[in-house]
Amino acid sequence: MQFKLSAVMLANLLTVLAAATPTNKIPAPQDGLVLSDTAETADGTLSYYVSGPDSVTVTKRATCGASTIFCSNSYLADVNVCNALLNSIRSSDRVLDDSTRSVCLSTEQTCCISWGANVQALHVSNLVPGATNILNQCKGYTTSGFASGLARTINLQGGCVVGCLSNRAKDCPKE
Repeated sequence: MQFKLSAVMLANLLTVLAAATPTNKIPAPQDGLVLSDTAETADGTLSYYVSGPDSVTVTKRATCGASTIFCSNSYLADVNVCNALLNSIRSSDRVLDDSTRSVCLSTEQTCCISWGANVQALHVSNLVPGATNILNQCKGYTTSGFASGLARTINLQGGCVVGCLSNRAKDCPKE
């Protein structure tokens, strides 16, 4: 009888614990990106998003060729937040997980730098040149003080990828 009572109490305790444990704290965006890490900065919250297991890893090349930048009037990011994001990562020595696909800074507004393929051992500071080019070419394109765009070919540590700058972490095309 003592054993049955203990087993019943244990079963009830496990049921309560299972109900109290969150099953999915962070929902994945439609394209499978999941928030992997955050860091508070003086300018806001830096967020790092990773891709799912079915993502492609970029192949390294000697050169990527000229990059064409396309500006958009969709998913506009505040230029001041984008500049703060660039300043936050410019001197960072952080190496991103191979599946990281975007870095965002959020205040009242959000600015994200994202790319279309996994890059191995990517130093976050290597995102600055491509994102700066997009920001400089696209700021004020449709709305003063805002920018959104993509570069068809940016070099991230020897890999040629599509790079994006906007107010969202997801949907930077693979090619």
